[in-house]
Amino acid sequence: MLAVTGSIEVWHIFVLSFLFGAGQAFQGPAAGAIIPDLVPKHLLVRANSLSQFVRQLAFAFLGPAVGGLVVYQFGAGTAFLADAGTFAFAIAMLALLHERPAAAQSGEATSMRADIAEGLRFVRDHVWLWGTLAWAFVALFLTWGPFQILLPYLVRNELGDAGDLGLIFGAGGLGALLISVTIGQVGLPSRHITFMYAIWALACLQIAAYAVVAAPWQAMVVSFAGEACWVSGLLVWITLMQRVVPPELLGRVKSLDWLISTGLVPVSFAVVGPLAGLFGVRPVMLVAGLAASALTVAFYFLPGMRATERPGDPSRVILSELPDERPVELERTGLAEARPPAM
Repeated sequence: MLAVTGSIEVWHIFVLSFLFGAGQAFQGPAAGAIIPDLVPKHLLVRANSLSQFVRQLAFAFLGPAVGGLVVYQFGAGTAFLADAGTFAFAIAMLALLHERPAAAQSGEATSMRADIAEGLRFVRDHVWLWGTLAWAFVALFLTWGPFQILLPYLVRNELGDAGDLGLIFGAGGLGALLISVTIGQVGLPSRHITFMYAIWALACLQIAAYAVVAAPWQAMVVSFAGEACWVSGLLVWITLMQRVVPPELLGRVKSLDWLISTGLVPVSFAVVGPLAGLFGVRPVMLVAGLAASALTVAFYFLPGMRATERPGDPSRVILSELPDERPVELERTGLAEARPPAM
């Protein structure tokens, strides 16, 4: 309404952005934690792949296309109103959801402090959890600012214009779409931790590769491959959390994931500009990408990081199962007790 009436100011955008971020802090963990309540465990990989497919389709293709058309034809205010109207559809879809039988919950009353402490203890006891969160804390600091701030600057000033930037982002969305469909059909490898860290090490090199491109089409190739790598690792991460973290703790662990992973992102936004001013855009992107990739390799070798993929290890998990497969190893080791009956 502020945009429609022409009374919007910068401080309004700051306030609304703050409120939007607060809402995302609830929506993100809830969206990740609800999926095991909606589908059986042998469909988790497909469900997560479909979720990523829809997100990329909306954010990388339909949203920008429809939004740009509405802004061009009717103005930004009308586009905001149309966007708000889409939430009526979203609410209707959420109202149609029916969760599967929930896991048995303790009838004992707990406090927020006790719930948070329990979630922290679970994370502390699993190397793949706290190790990957610590990796993301630093890796996103190294990569997110260059991607969001320096890439658009590089494209606008050295490679092309806003249209080229849209094509570059669109190519990344296409790569993410295709890999989501592919993983949804073929599943995830048994050595999921190795796959996740290897593919994320390549994904971090995306930032370094942008530093050496000389034409928009080259940046499109980098974006296509890089975003496909990011989504591939993310599907492993999401599915592994859903399979291993007890359902009553999943929301808390997902919240920690959001908090820790994005903890240094605002700092990344703040420092990347001054650093690029001192050393240049391309050198900063090159160093950031190489450092993030090296960091990924280093975290992969943390003792105990690969426990969930090692044959014979009590905590081993198979992420992609057939419908008629029974989790023999999980039941034998007692980990099946941490799963709801529906999973």
